[in-house]
Amino acid sequence: MKRIFITIMAAAAVLASCDNAEVAGLKGKGTFMLQSVTANTDLNDVQVKPHGLPSELNQDKLLAALELTIKNSEDANLKQTYKYLDIVNKPVELSTGKYTVSAVSTDAKDAAWDQPLFAGSTDFAVVANAVSPVELTCPMTNAVVSVKCSDTFKTEVNDYNIKVSDAKGNFLTWTKDNIAEDGYFTAKELTVTIEGKRSLDNSTATVTGTITNIKAKDHIILNIDAKVTGQVQNITLKVDGTVNPKDVDITVGGFEEIEIPDPSQPDPTPTPDPEGPKVDPDAPSLVWESNPTFAMIPLKQEMDVDVKILAPKKIKTLLVKVKSDVLFEVLPNMVSEKYVDSENKIVTLDLINDPTAVEKLSMSPAFLPTGDKVKGQIELSLPLSKLVPMIGSLGPDMNSIHYFTLILTDEADNVLEKELAFQFTEE
Repeated sequence: MKRIFITIMAAAAVLASCDNAEVAGLKGKGTFMLQSVTANTDLNDVQVKPHGLPSELNQDKLLAALELTIKNSEDANLKQTYKYLDIVNKPVELSTGKYTVSAVSTDAKDAAWDQPLFAGSTDFAVVANAVSPVELTCPMTNAVVSVKCSDTFKTEVNDYNIKVSDAKGNFLTWTKDNIAEDGYFTAKELTVTIEGKRSLDNSTATVTGTITNIKAKDHIILNIDAKVTGQVQNITLKVDGTVNPKDVDITVGGFEEIEIPDPSQPDPTPTPDPEGPKVDPDAPSLVWESNPTFAMIPLKQEMDVDVKILAPKKIKTLLVKVKSDVLFEVLPNMVSEKYVDSENKIVTLDLINDPTAVEKLSMSPAFLPTGDKVKGQIELSLPLSKLVPMIGSLGPDMNSIHYFTLILTDEADNVLEKELAFQFTEE
């Protein structure tokens, strides 16, 4: 945790007279002296990164943007408001009594570059013929977003846009020209959209995800990587915070691998077919009639999650990888031990080759087909309409996302992998 305190001190002294306007209504006079204002930029579990944190912003600029209000605790109408620069090092004559002084950043925007916002308040008393020195600490009230791109990403992607936006339409966009900037947001939920164009062939990939439960002082670091293995691409968005830490995994179809030839060696690759790569017309496929795009959908008590599997060359293996915090409490008891990934809280349901799963799933309320009802089939209905809604009854976190990844291999060794995602929200 990085601990930085930006403090401007003002000397406390007894002055005989003041030119400032006074709050009338109470007997006796005393002097309020602004002794210090501290902009506390103590971030929650900040990771080390190679560019400026809020502590390295212009201190004078941060404090000059503060507006202070002095309010009588017994009469809310008795108050005075000052700009920080108008009051620092200057005494304010007040009637004796109890007061609250508060400070808040002015000209605040919901989304802006290098704009940490601060607010704070404290109580104090004014005593006749005495100086009341007051120290006020103002914590950050918004969150900071930073972007880190791996060397692989920067090598493989020659152009990209990383857009972070809130529900009101406020957004900031990072490119390779401003990747070192920090963005500041007041929203409790942000949407991240990443668009990249590959250097080698200008092929593109896009990923969109949501970061929820954002707290003031959270430092959200987007760690972005590109994998060009021909498999799906994983981009991890990590929220670093002492309260409600959450990892958000977003999966998107990645770039297809294209080997970069060594100019010093002859190219052993045969001339590509001008008609393009051959695709097995009988490769397996999935059909989800109620959600044909396989987009993430909210969890409900009643859902249509019946997925039809078409495998003209017959099903050889069928796995369902379940990543869900709440289902991880119950599913490990229904599979053999080797199918449980405790570290990542993933349970793999092998519907053909795991004897434990074959026995227990066929008798469970999920009523999933197993064994010979799956192996060798060319068409199969996989009914998840009973298993998926169970998540809501197990007490999941609000806005948590639950993943079911289907991995199918047919007897011609064609592989099909598809992810189904469900989010628990308020209905």
